Amino acid sequence: VVGSNSGEETLAHWPTSRGVMTIEEASCEVLKYLDRVWDSLSTS
Repeated sequence: VVGSNSGEETLAHWPTSRGVMTIEEASCEVLKYLDRVWDSLSTS
């Protein structure tokens, strides 16, 4: 579940504890996260 508005809502609430990330960095993190989630969903 990425969120509404093509993921804009997710990015709007993205944690900024490590400082502000660029769109490229955020997208990379999201893709890595989705890859892990997809693997867990595929195996179940």
